[in-house]
Amino acid sequence: MRKALLLGGLLATIYGCGGGGGLPVDDDFFIGGGGTSSSVEVVSLGVSQSSVGVGDTFTVNWQVDYSSPSGIYFVTAYINSSPTVPNSSDYLFYRNCGASPIYGCNSSGSISCTYSSKAFGEARFDCGTSSYGTSFSGNGYLVLEACVYDGSMQRRCDVRSVPLTVN
Repeated sequence: MRKALLLGGLLATIYGCGGGGGLPVDDDFFIGGGGTSSSVEVVSLGVSQSSVGVGDTFTVNWQVDYSSPSGIYFVTAYINSSPTVPNSSDYLFYRNCGASPIYGCNSSGSISCTYSSKAFGEARFDCGTSSYGTSFSGNGYLVLEACVYDGSMQRRCDVRSVPLTVN
């Protein structure tokens, strides 16, 4: 009987300390279940040139402050007519970053992209291992979204943008 009560009390304690929905503090910071917290902030974003045409290569640089249970964050870059993340899933590049050297970026990173061609009204960009086509041209923005997952697998993101003209 004592063992059953002890085991029952232990299970109740473990179950009660487990995850949980978490408490959102604001869009960029989240206190998750199980005592974990995650945050992400894009501190800076830069592009080596503000206007690009066919044949141009430009570099995107960023710096992020983050904390996450996994020790990683990921960035997704877009070209958009407004300084916000577009509704489309088309992105310029996506990259995982973290303290491990396998990622090639820690709290800061950079990637070079080449505006390789324009055919049938679509601009084609090559950024490392990804290739991106967009019909957008004119004055717009390079939009960078940095995200982490908290201990409850809730995604928390921050966004920063810089002007970019696509000729």
